[in-house]
Amino acid sequence: MVETLGISFCRDCTRGATLRGRPQLSKFAHPEQEEKEIFCTFCLDAPKLAAKSCVQCESSLCEDHLRVHCQSVDHILIPPMSSINKRKCPDHKKLLQYYCCEDAICVCMDCCQTGEHKGHQTETLNGAFEKEKRNLRILLEQLTLTREEIEKRGQVLEERWEREKEKVAGEKERITSLFRDITRHLEDLERRLLAEISGQGEQISQLVSNLFQKLEIQKGELSMKMCQIKELCDTADPLTVLLDSKSQADDVSEYIDHVKLAWPSNENILPPMRESIHGLASVTVHKSLTDIITQSTKLKGYFLEEVSDIQLDEKTCARDLEISADQKTVSWSSVKPFKPRMSMRKKNKQIFECSQVLSTRNFSSGRYFWAVEIGEEGGVRLGVTYANPIRRGTKFHIGENEKSWCLRVWYQKYSAIYNRRPVSLNSKVECNKVGVFLDYRAGQLSFYELGSTIRHLHTFTTTFTEPLYAAFWIHHSWVKIIS
Repeated sequence: MVETLGISFCRDCTRGATLRGRPQLSKFAHPEQEEKEIFCTFCLDAPKLAAKSCVQCESSLCEDHLRVHCQSVDHILIPPMSSINKRKCPDHKKLLQYYCCEDAICVCMDCCQTGEHKGHQTETLNGAFEKEKRNLRILLEQLTLTREEIEKRGQVLEERWEREKEKVAGEKERITSLFRDITRHLEDLERRLLAEISGQGEQISQLVSNLFQKLEIQKGELSMKMCQIKELCDTADPLTVLLDSKSQADDVSEYIDHVKLAWPSNENILPPMRESIHGLASVTVHKSLTDIITQSTKLKGYFLEEVSDIQLDEKTCARDLEISADQKTVSWSSVKPFKPRMSMRKKNKQIFECSQVLSTRNFSSGRYFWAVEIGEEGGVRLGVTYANPIRRGTKFHIGENEKSWCLRVWYQKYSAIYNRRPVSLNSKVECNKVGVFLDYRAGQLSFYELGSTIRHLHTFTTTFTEPLYAAFWIHHSWVKIIS
């Protein structure tokens, strides 16, 4: 090591193969660690720790010898060192007093005058030292500013995290409140339905009771008539039997007809109790649940309209796509079907040259949800776009410009694209059904995989300024709107 003014230099570095060809080093390389327990050169009987080392004398001195030595002039005192040679030129054995700016190395006088550094730009060691200190202070300031910036970012991140935690806590409370309201409404609905069913049961019970009373009365009347007929059967007087039997027979026949007409058949003896109650419950549950969900979600801000009228627009459909009769399914075809000649189709400025199609309706406010089913092969893009009369070129694929946002499903892998900047979602396709959620006012477009569990895929956040159309791009695949 070669050291000057407490700064160390590796002897091997200074003796490189050629000064011009040696590797670029830092200006003050290989700082030597502080040495410990350097003893005074002159204290032979009772060694004492050295206080300083003299470069000129090449010796170390304790406090006592240093007082005598300080009377000398032109001697350079430095912190205690075990070897003063570290501060001398390894080639000329002279003190390193200069700094070669071209080779970034400390040199002696002979190196500058007759050695390899002759003609190089040099500075005094102290001058280079001060200049390097200024550079280091600049670096320190830059590092300080960078650290302050990092601390600010950390503070901003912490504040943002606190806000996000508050949002999460608020969302959890809203969900809890929503289901608390739904539970209360469901309990009310349960009580109402049970009361209604109990009322129906009481009506049936009263009807059955009345029927039993009627049966008892009819049984009594039949018993009386049977007794009368029996008396006639037991009568020995032929005249009496002949005179009364005719009237009794007519009366019994009339009474039997009356009973048959007044009494329903076995099938209709009671109304279909289970069926009527089940129908009542079904209608009540359906209507009430719909009202409960609609009112509760609107009240808590979770209501969204599930779009059922999305249809594909034939006027925008590319030539290599085919739309089904119900305008819900679009398929890619390698064989382009017959369509009007291009010269005729050029009049239609809405049609796409690329494999793309838009929906007939647009969205300019509100919150919407629709779901699609996609083919397992090939690739599709699904998303939204502003209306644009230009339909030529790849930059008008959805996601390839500033006016459209999309989820790309490319051979069983997901990615999100906006303005030609794809974001890999590192997620493989597990279900071929995807839900699209659009909150126009909040500027959010989200995609979800609709498997056994709903999985969030990606959310775009922006500010929508024009009406949006649902858009689909298909290659070797198909898309079906299932909302």
